[in-house]
Amino acid sequence: MRTVVTALELANNGLAGDLPDLDLANLVLLDLERNDLTGVLQLTRLPALRSLNVSFNEFSGEVPLLTGSPLLQLLDISVNQFTSSLPAFSHAGLRELKARNAGLSGQLPKIDWPQLELLSLSDNAFSGSLPELHVPRIETLLVYNTELSGRLPDIDLPELRVCNLANNRFTGPLPVLNTPRIEVLALGHNLLSGELPLLQFAFLHTLNIFNNQFSGPLPLFELPALETLNIGENDIHGPLPALNIPHIEDIVLQGNAFSSLPAMGAYEELDRLILSRNKLSFGDVELLPALGFRQLAYEVQDTVLPVRQIVENNSFRLETIARGEFNTYQWYRNRIAVPAAQSAVMSAATSGEYFCLVRNERATGMILSSDTVIVDLALPVPEDGDAADGLLLTASPNPFSERLVISYRPARATTQRLSIVNTLGEELALIHDGYLAPGLRQWELDSRLLSRGLYFLVLRGASDTATVGILRID
Repeated sequence: MRTVVTALELANNGLAGDLPDLDLANLVLLDLERNDLTGVLQLTRLPALRSLNVSFNEFSGEVPLLTGSPLLQLLDISVNQFTSSLPAFSHAGLRELKARNAGLSGQLPKIDWPQLELLSLSDNAFSGSLPELHVPRIETLLVYNTELSGRLPDIDLPELRVCNLANNRFTGPLPVLNTPRIEVLALGHNLLSGELPLLQFAFLHTLNIFNNQFSGPLPLFELPALETLNIGENDIHGPLPALNIPHIEDIVLQGNAFSSLPAMGAYEELDRLILSRNKLSFGDVELLPALGFRQLAYEVQDTVLPVRQIVENNSFRLETIARGEFNTYQWYRNRIAVPAAQSAVMSAATSGEYFCLVRNERATGMILSSDTVIVDLALPVPEDGDAADGLLLTASPNPFSERLVISYRPARATTQRLSIVNTLGEELALIHDGYLAPGLRQWELDSRLLSRGLYFLVLRGASDTATVGILRID
């Protein structure tokens, strides 16, 4: 009686050495996972083979085309030591291709397998870009940590549920996503840029674009199934809108430039909220500790509070404003706390370098600092009525990112030199040098003249000097 072998399941058997070129005409399944097989993989005489698993071995050399197995549907060559590119397999019935951490390199071939449902190519060292994907049935696409670069092609995959393209070097905007069934979209740790488009996916529960270069405001996503939102370490700015994400559990916003938050208590299932290194104020966070999140991080913010300089009753008045109902203030002159200067407003009776630290009784782990202002009372104070709006030398907004308006209102005709210097005292730009008539005079500064950092406006007259610190931010 003739024995017909249709399946060899030899996983985890300690097999070692080279694998012979098996000659088994009726073999449908060959499972050699987790052995110690080495050498070149050569299987040319398995015409009935539909499932081949040689993962977790030590095969080397080129990945074979496996043309002797035209009926192949499932192929797993993951975790080996191949030294070739991924072949352009010609198997029309291929449904699963797994090649994670297989030692592959070079450019990817044309991905055109009409029956493919799963493609796993992660943890390899490919070059070039991701080709267009002609895999209309694919449900799982795993191509993370592969060194691919360039712009992503538009993704028109109506059955796609899981897409992980993280940890690559993809550039350009987010591609067009025709993926109505998408559940997981992971694009973190790339170089994607531009403004985010409006995302509307009924089944998406995980969105991760952490550590890219996206900018602009956040659109009003319509993601009713979303549970995890990670958009940290980008350059998204403006207020965080009230998103339609009723089932959200985990939000990561760190390392952006969000300026305000909606009522986070409205998200009843929210359990983890990471807000560090934005531009939030106490009004955004002072109620959050009472909401009982499992993890809440808000303490470190990049917010610099502005300071208004106003002349009032022949003295300088300094005022800083921080949103919040439970704030406490402490002003400093030349880095020494000024006694009794514990409100948002103080009078600067002597020359010096002033700033204010603001704390909050509810958000106890957070401290915000105001801009630093240098007051020089050697500059004559105009008589009451001479300085409409109470302005001497001011800069607004301060800090600034795009444009800065410098205002000066001399009480009488004068000759002044107004310039910008760096922290070393080196003059970088001359704004005005010459006669000024009484009344308000304004200049607009193009931020492109200055890189990020601290600078000083220096106004020099015949016998007096005034200085105002300005902070250029991204």
